[in-house]
Amino acid sequence: LSIALGNTYQIEATLIPSNAANPTIRWSSSNGNMVSVNSRGLITAIAEGTATITAATVDGNITDHCTITVTPIVSGIAVNPKNISLIVGQQYTFNAEVLPATAANRAYSWKSSDPSYVSINESGIATAIKSGKYGELISIQISAITEDGGFSDNAAVIVQPEMVIPEGFSPNGDGINDYFAISSLGDEAYTLRIFDKSGQLCYESISYQNSWDGTANTGVQKGKKVSAGTYYYI
Repeated sequence: LSIALGNTYQIEATLIPSNAANPTIRWSSSNGNMVSVNSRGLITAIAEGTATITAATVDGNITDHCTITVTPIVSGIAVNPKNISLIVGQQYTFNAEVLPATAANRAYSWKSSDPSYVSINESGIATAIKSGKYGELISIQISAITEDGGFSDNAAVIVQPEMVIPEGFSPNGDGINDYFAISSLGDEAYTLRIFDKSGQLCYESISYQNSWDGTANTGVQKGKKVSAGTYYYI
């Protein structure tokens, strides 16, 4: 048996046969300064280490024993989970557990290493505020800090970058390439469809190829550069 320092545990012993002439059992510890035991088999963990508890009949002819390991009291705080990924605007609620469960002061607070990217409120709700540039992974440390004892534990929040895709094309005729900014949690395949103001489909890219020179590949303008104007994409 392993028990934490300061804890107690009731050990049971069964004498066989149950109708023995003298069923009295005596308890003893190999190290009473480490693990004590009373006349009823209740042990108390006094110091870290290992001791042997023995149950014996009064005449000492029948014995059995068990080994008790006393472990230190675990103090601190544990944050769960340790790693998550968010896109801008997405939220996640973190949990924290203060150890030991019997701690007198179980209060703690939350902190973000950079609230401009990921904020966190007093309830442990983290919010992704902004992301890095294309191809740049932003990792923000979220910490839970106890008010009593100064313990802390951390988790990492990865803010997924926006995939900024230059189209090499200026629908409004100003000569400056326009961009599509698409947020993604992973490597999902997606389709890009571009419509003109009348709703006519001008361009469709299956499993988006990340570039477009402004030439329509469908609709009435197929094979031609679309004219300057207002366009919509899905």
